[in-house]
Amino acid sequence: MAINLNDFKKAIEFGSDIEFRYKNKDYTILPWTDEGIVIGPQNTDDDTIYKTADELINNHKIDGKYIKDIINDIEVLLM
Repeated sequence: MAINLNDFKKAIEFGSDIEFRYKNKDYTILPWTDEGIVIGPQNTDDDTIYKTADELINNHKIDGKYIKDIINDIEVLLM
């Protein structure tokens, strides 16, 4: 399922777990943890933690590109 940046941000702020695929690799966002919003590739320990949805969208890079710049290439698997 495709998603726009505004809906992606709202889902994170609402606290929804999100699984998505980018370039045949799956990622998870867990926005409800005590540490903050966790994002990382599935089945790895390579997680990054952000305080806000805006911080994640504007600062997290996948393959050298910011989430905000690849949102149209992300396939949402679960939300």
